This record gives sequence, structure tokens and C-alpha cells, in this order.
Amino acid sequence: MIKFDQKLLGYISTFETITKTQVKDCFVNKNDQVVFIVKQGQGSRAVGKKAINVKKVERLLQRKIKIIEFNENVAEFIKNAIYPLKSPEIIVEDDKVIIKTDTTYLKALLLGRDRANLKELHNLVNKYFNVQIEIQ
Repeated sequence: MIKFDQKLLGYISTFETITKTQVKDCFVNKNDQVVFIVKQGQGSRAVGKKAINVKKVERLLQRKIKIIEFNENVAEFIKNAIYPLKSPEIIVEDDKVIIKTDTTYLKALLLGRDRANLKELHNLVNKYFNVQIEIQ
């Protein structure tokens, strides 16, 4: 079960009012960004033309934000979560997801220092799907 404190509820309310979308989840990540997970099919509306909604929300909250569109397909959800990085292939096998990389630079960005980015991605994905993530 997801629990929100008063501050996150305020962020959600502001975000939903400006973007006219529904928030599925909201949290603050390790980079002190407010991450909004919007319902499936509402990602582009949440961002707005020329990212106008992102700019408005960032100005009002005085924090950087990230918008992730939820998807029932775990591979699509991971693609949305790691955007703007593009993985050439995401393979789903039973309860394991393999993210294939074509460069060491992309692999380094996905892993992060002390595997911090991978741990954060794993925690995010495991809120909705019970899978292990591996990067090759």
C-alpha cells in the first residue's frame, strides 16, 4: 500500500490541477526530484506542448520533476522509467527482466555509482511488478 504525507498530497493536487491528468504514484527520488507516475495514456498530456506543464509545475513546486507514464507491460514501463535513455532491447522472462545495452556508457548510466540507479529502478518497478532486473 502506498502512503503519502501532506507535502506529497499537495504536490499531487498541484500537478493534477495543472496537467488535468490522474497521478497513480508520487515520491521524491535520490536526486531530490519529485517523480509523478501518471496513468496509462496520459504521459503526453501531463508533459504538455513544448513541456509547458512541466515548466509550470517546476516553477510552482520550486523543484525539478520527472513524469513517468505507467504501463501494464513491464518492458514498456521500464522504457518509460529510464527515458530519455534508450535501451536497444528489454527482455522479459518469467520473473526476470534483462535490459540489454549496446555501449558501456549506457550501461554505466543505468547502473550508476554503487549501482544506485539500478537499485532505484528496481524499487520503482517492484512497486507494481514482482520481477528482478538485470543489465547486460
